[in-house]
Amino acid sequence: MALNDTIDTLKVSEIKEPVKTKQVAPQTEIEEEVIDNTESKENSSVKPKKEAVVTSESKPQEIKTENKEQNHATFTDPRDGEVYKIVQIGNQTWMAENLRATLYNDGSSIKNIPGKLQWKTDKQGAYCWYNNDISHKNTYGALYNWYAVNTGKLCPTGWHVPTKNEFVTLLDNSGGRNADAYENLNNPDKWASIFGGWCFSNGAFDHLGKRGHWWTSSIKNPLEVTSVTVGELRQVANIFDYPKNLGFSVRCVKD
Repeated sequence: MALNDTIDTLKVSEIKEPVKTKQVAPQTEIEEEVIDNTESKENSSVKPKKEAVVTSESKPQEIKTENKEQNHATFTDPRDGEVYKIVQIGNQTWMAENLRATLYNDGSSIKNIPGKLQWKTDKQGAYCWYNNDISHKNTYGALYNWYAVNTGKLCPTGWHVPTKNEFVTLLDNSGGRNADAYENLNNPDKWASIFGGWCFSNGAFDHLGKRGHWWTSSIKNPLEVTSVTVGELRQVANIFDYPKNLGFSVRCVKD
């Protein structure tokens, strides 16, 4: 489906640009992105910048199934035995759940960092559970910093963290910038958005059950990486650029 290069957001209702707030309130519902102004230039949260999006072509992919669960096929991650629902949307095959891996695909451990100072400064790759509570694992998956994504070993062998353009293709195939897109992304029989919230660079948490943030593998600049945000407060899907030391969910797409 063609996409106007000047359109950078998928709207279901009128939205405003994210604005800065003076305080982080991890357990309070907010409608705008929260900015942490206490960090150095490289590690500080910055106001997300919307990117003009560009469509991309994806090569045809084949779903390989083990069994059926409701309307989804499933895939078993060989490194830990975790079973994920998968779904084909257009020519892409996606996991229909957030990644829960605590091992890289070479078998090495991903560092778990619950501490605020450690999370803020780590550049080696890390994960945490929302609010450092492992009971969120099965429903919401893990939150990873981008350094874990950048290892190229986060998704199972044969899968990868999607590029920005692969996410654009997903958004195009989920409604083409019309009112059906948000509904399609949240359809439990399709991509099934799971709002896992996020971990701020200061180690605080927010938005569980209200908003989901997913890393792409596309670097905007030395300090920022492109991500996709879907939230129920305004029922929109947007593409933003965020600092690398935030904790976001990950969805894998098949090679």
